Amino acid sequence: MAEGTHDDGAADVLILGASFAGIELVHQLRRSARGRGLKITVVDRQAEHPYIPLVQERLVGRLDPAKSVLPTRRSVEQKAAARYVVGDVVELDPDRKEVVLASGERLRGRFIVVALGSVLAPPAGIEGAERFVDYKFEGEFASAAERLAALLGPGGEVSRRVSSGDGPYREGEASGPVGERPTIVVAGGGISGVELAGDLGRLARVRPAGWRAPKVTLIHSGPRLLPHLCERAGRKAEQHLRAQGVELRLNTRLTRLAPGTAAVRPVGPGGDAVDVPCDMAFGPVACDRPPCWPGCRCRAPPPAGWRWGRPCSASPRRSRPGRTSSPSATRRGCRARPASGRRCSGRSSACGRRGSRRTT
Repeated sequence: MAEGTHDDGAADVLILGASFAGIELVHQLRRSARGRGLKITVVDRQAEHPYIPLVQERLVGRLDPAKSVLPTRRSVEQKAAARYVVGDVVELDPDRKEVVLASGERLRGRFIVVALGSVLAPPAGIEGAERFVDYKFEGEFASAAERLAALLGPGGEVSRRVSSGDGPYREGEASGPVGERPTIVVAGGGISGVELAGDLGRLARVRPAGWRAPKVTLIHSGPRLLPHLCERAGRKAEQHLRAQGVELRLNTRLTRLAPGTAAVRPVGPGGDAVDVPCDMAFGPVACDRPPCWPGCRCRAPPPAGWRWGRPCSASPRRSRPGRTSSPSATRRGCRARPASGRRCSGRSSACGRRGSRRTT
């Protein structure tokens, strides 16, 4: 074997990426009798992962970042009894079923699962879209938090917070300089946009000490919020946001971002574009596959024995006695999902039914 190759033999399943898809696969394999006997190796550049659905709370200081970190490596090694390797994948050879890490280590697997997640990119139809502030992932989050603190707080001061009782905040407490309020524009009325606008709007009531409360404008091209959820959820979200002082511009499209302003126009024929104040903008993003590594074939048709696509669970078809059956890929309970990855199965708290479900 080549120098740097791990000498324990090839894994049965080599999973590249330890976010939700990769870890879910590990747990699903360990739930079956055959899966419990497999040798599984997981590769990721991080040993721990911030919980992305709580990123809005972390951004505005409602949640201590340390309290929303998932101990991924510990969970995989202790609960799933699998090997966890911290490293960057720099090369993949589908023919040899081998990957090379930045450290020079080589790993092989009978089956290789590429679950490297996605990258976020601003929508192509907005002029100046590079001005959107990205905040979902860890490197982007640190930069976004600094920029938000610089906009709302004096000199970027974020260490002092209004505190009382058990947590960093108490309802009704809000301190900070009185003066012109910066305007933050949130584009997109999906789940992420609604949650972010709500957390930013809440800063009018309670916020880190020294911060100014921003004016928040939510721009959405559709007639109602949360279009992928039920109508009742959209109505309730609209009511809550208006109660928090968030300005809603529905049936409106953002066309341009410029220093200090954002150009919007009504959806449909007619209607002139107007400029609205904008000191910072958070926008909708398009998900795409990551660039992986030089020579990666993930965008090409898969080679024999490989499959690109969304994860699914393989289950045998039931057949009558005397007839053969073949495995079929089924996705149980699958519904159309928004770009955020979360879906409404008719059980969300906003729908008024029991058993809320929030998946990512």
